[in-house]
Amino acid sequence: MTTESTGKDNFLKVLGIESVKVRGDVILFSVGKLFCGRKILVVEGLAGSVAETSGDEVIHFLRAYFNTLNLGFPLEVRTYVTPVNRDAYLRELDKKIENLMLVLEANPTNSKLKTEIEKLRKIRDRVLKTGLSPFDTVAFFSIEACADSEETVMKTLESRAKILENSLEALGIRVRELRGLRKKLILKLFFRPYSWGGSSFIKKLLAAISIPKIRVVDFKGAVLHPFIINARTRFTLRSSGILLGTNVITKEKVYWNLEKSLSPHILVVGPTGSGKTEFLATLVKRLRDVYGIKAIILDVKGEYYSRLIKRGVGVKLARLGEDVGLGLRDIAIRLPRESRVGIITELLINAFTLEHEREVISALYHTLDSVLSDYLVRADWLKEALDYITTFEDGYLCYKVSTILNYIAPFENGNSILNLITDLSSDALIIDLSYAIGVSDALASLTAGAIIKSLELTILSPSRLKNSFIPCTALIFDEGWIYLKRNDIVTHLVRLGRGFGALVALATQDINDIINLGYGLMDNIGLFLALSSPDRSYWSKLSQILRIRRDIEQYSMLLGRGEGVVRISPDPRPLPIKLVLD
Repeated sequence: MTTESTGKDNFLKVLGIESVKVRGDVILFSVGKLFCGRKILVVEGLAGSVAETSGDEVIHFLRAYFNTLNLGFPLEVRTYVTPVNRDAYLRELDKKIENLMLVLEANPTNSKLKTEIEKLRKIRDRVLKTGLSPFDTVAFFSIEACADSEETVMKTLESRAKILENSLEALGIRVRELRGLRKKLILKLFFRPYSWGGSSFIKKLLAAISIPKIRVVDFKGAVLHPFIINARTRFTLRSSGILLGTNVITKEKVYWNLEKSLSPHILVVGPTGSGKTEFLATLVKRLRDVYGIKAIILDVKGEYYSRLIKRGVGVKLARLGEDVGLGLRDIAIRLPRESRVGIITELLINAFTLEHEREVISALYHTLDSVLSDYLVRADWLKEALDYITTFEDGYLCYKVSTILNYIAPFENGNSILNLITDLSSDALIIDLSYAIGVSDALASLTAGAIIKSLELTILSPSRLKNSFIPCTALIFDEGWIYLKRNDIVTHLVRLGRGFGALVALATQDINDIINLGYGLMDNIGLFLALSSPDRSYWSKLSQILRIRRDIEQYSMLLGRGEGVVRISPDPRPLPIKLVLD
């Protein structure tokens, strides 16, 4: 044994590392009585969506990147960087652009070629404008595992490597296992006390085993920078909380931890018969069982009462127009006199989509001001308002405002929503809108607004919010298209995240409703569930929202009722899941 190798072995022993060896494509060593190992994945390339990310989007992407790698086991990235001559690189780019332009002249309709030329020009301009010097990067992800036997270490590393590979692919980072490892190279890169041959030696070995190099000319190289995720990372986002179901690939149970999720809000999409109502009914029961959260459900089809009773949930059923009224008068009385007319007017504007009818809004405001601004609002305030309208000289305004008030009148009187919420003692309150929805969709939206204002005035007042991480109430909006298209107050509630103190669950059949919301609202969804559909265009549209891997997208076409794809914020990875329903 040489003096050099003896010194290196002694150094490793000081670190507690013994018997380093390579078995197949795994580095094995022992630490005390434990067997440990490392498996290496090499970065092959970055998808165009990553490479072309704009400066404004990079922070959002990197946040998702590091959240994705929070897998609960030791993980690190090691890189080897080689500077590239800037002038030579620019000449190379110019030559490529020139050659591609010649090809394009022969085939001017080649859109793919046009895109490639534009991409190269952007890179060239960026280097010229910013003065950035490009460099080539060889990047490795190193996964570690320890156990009582080498076989267990090997199996654990294989499983963790697959998880990491799938997670990175969802973000547009392509990796593969590095096979046929050279012992000296790996010891040099991952056990720093070894220093055979210096930089030139590593260059030769990198070339010998054909490791791909990533040419970096901008911030995208941040994903290749060295970093370590600690082995003690706690991954509780999907391992505790409310049971959702079973991962159809790994067979592991998947939970939603409401306390760890960035947002308490839920969005469910799926065609008719895919299981949206069954999932939400089960969710109501588990929110009660795990977190003690009561639910208020807007039921437009009369489907929830029997389902909740079957699950042992205490339910109070109230039919709008029979057992309960909107109670706009009660809400107005509880509001400050100087703001009550404006707030009630805003509820009606949202419900009846009057945003662009300024004259109608003005006429409606003055009508409500005539009957709601007094200290005591009369019980027959709607009749007084209709009498006031008869003084209008404009027939169109008289027609529009009277139509709105006549829609409201049959659903206003009776025990108000405000009183029901104030005295809520059951696990769940169902407001049945099946009759009201037949009169006008606007009544469902107005009911949602009345509920939210009632919550603000009662159980969600700051003095009663004890734990901001656990919502006080869950609001379940089935047939969410009604509220998403009409009601700014519902989407505003979602944007507030935890700030309001209520969990909002929206379900819809039409995926276009979700796409139209934009990423601003989607970023505030803590749990997103896309239920099964055999329609390929359905999954194609979903890919605009979720980074669905190719294998999951193909598998999703085979999912049946009660199965789907779930994303739990802040983890951007979608998981194929079989729901566990009560």
